[in-house]
Amino acid sequence: MQLRDEPSVPDQVSPAEWQPRVDLAAVCKLQLLQQAAGNKFTKSSKGVLDQYAEQRKIHNVGHSTSDCPGFLRRLNRIAPSYAE
Repeated sequence: MQLRDEPSVPDQVSPAEWQPRVDLAAVCKLQLLQQAAGNKFTKSSKGVLDQYAEQRKIHNVGHSTSDCPGFLRRLNRIAPSYAE
């Protein structure tokens, strides 16, 4: 699989069909970077995976709508001057 920062969507594939591929590419890239850094991985429990699957059904309009507030709070803790 070739990993790219922003894969393009082929004309014959709908966005709903393409999004899982984009997600998989992002996860693969993250895993490769973590492994290259020497980090070890543990497999998530079935309960955690099931809860994630349920949450994905609810938050299906884009990651930014559900994740952005948490990232902004974290950024505010790390570097409060970012908003300037």
